[in-house]
Amino acid sequence: MRDRLFRFYWRLEKKIVPGLRSSQYAYLEALSAYFPPDARWLDVGCGHNIFGSWMGGEEREIVSRAHSVVGIDLDIDSIRDHKTIRDRVLCTLEDLPFAEGSFNVVSANMVVEHVHDPVAALRAIHRVLSPSGIFVFHTTNRRNPLIRVAAHVPQNLKNWLIGIFENRAAEDVYPTWYHFNLSEQIRAAASDANFEVVNLDQISTSALTVILGPLVALELLWIKWLAAPRRAELRTNIIGVLRKPAREA
Repeated sequence: MRDRLFRFYWRLEKKIVPGLRSSQYAYLEALSAYFPPDARWLDVGCGHNIFGSWMGGEEREIVSRAHSVVGIDLDIDSIRDHKTIRDRVLCTLEDLPFAEGSFNVVSANMVVEHVHDPVAALRAIHRVLSPSGIFVFHTTNRRNPLIRVAAHVPQNLKNWLIGIFENRAAEDVYPTWYHFNLSEQIRAAASDANFEVVNLDQISTSALTVILGPLVALELLWIKWLAAPRRAELRTNIIGVLRKPAREA
């Protein structure tokens, strides 16, 4: 049944919002654009995979380009099951067990919305980045109406809904704080942690209500309406790029 709903959705998507795609691809492109030739890469919250589960080829390609790659996560099962990154560490983002300046690129895919203290997390990332190092992250945009509602949904209900809409197990859903999910929050935390904001893009992703069948057309029409630049702040996702200054103040 789910497969039939997705096939129906893909046909509808091409008619209503041609060119719409998962924000995972935009995140990969942003990371690739700032990927140094000698990348010493840390992926925080690496989980089972760095990008979408359907992007195995793209993930292997960018990992192969890096000089070294380390992944961290809080979930031991994810660390064990991860197939792309060889070196994996069980630790928190705020307490990274790496020397100062160990990496020149850090990434986080749908992780920062789960961080309770973004300034502490950014300071930890700042410490392990070398001068001019880049932090690239992909997260949800709290200004989007669906995300705004989700921020107030009890965790148990949210776990159940995510299981239905995204086919994810409850143990793969982590508490969300949304303390780093508005452009003004990001800029303020970046300033406190001595990061320069290189880029903040608000983008739309594929529709979330695929399993609702024909009703997904309403979400696709909404996404089409958001295509106007003046409505960008209401889109579902944010891709940010922060840089550690070449010289500390």
